Amino acid sequence: MAFRQYFVRSTSNVISSQTLFYLLTPFLIYFLAEKIEVSGIIAVVTAGLVHNSEANRSRFSSPRQMHLGIQLINLMTEVLNSAVFVILGISLARILVSHSQILFGSLTWLIVGLVVYGLLLICRYLYARLFVSDRRRKTAWLFSLGGVHGGSDTGDDIFDC
Repeated sequence: MAFRQYFVRSTSNVISSQTLFYLLTPFLIYFLAEKIEVSGIIAVVTAGLVHNSEANRSRFSSPRQMHLGIQLINLMTEVLNSAVFVILGISLARILVSHSQILFGSLTWLIVGLVVYGLLLICRYLYARLFVSDRRRKTAWLFSLGGVHGGSDTGDDIFDC
């Protein structure tokens, strides 16, 4: 953080070099932390928290850099989220191919999956009936069938017809 602030105030301040520094810092912190045998992930998360608090304080010192940083964060978030789902899809396909005999050789997995889904359905229904402000049966069923993201927390916007 101190190096970045010094760099912003120096005469050799170029947005492209700041962006490169901004992108490489988490990797550098991770590898240094792993080299000294501490958790690299926790070091990067801590550095991110420090960076965010520092960025809020120095928001107006370099507005162009701040805007570019925000756009870069949005781009990297989309790219990394997409990469996670691509990797997950490839991994699931490989697991299904390599373990197809185990997975499809028995109906036990299907039964276990249906039981777990049924239990989750019941838990979400009971939660909606007991803790959601609109406690009607219709709201509880919509909440339980919709899963985590499908229910309305009040139900007022759906059922005020």
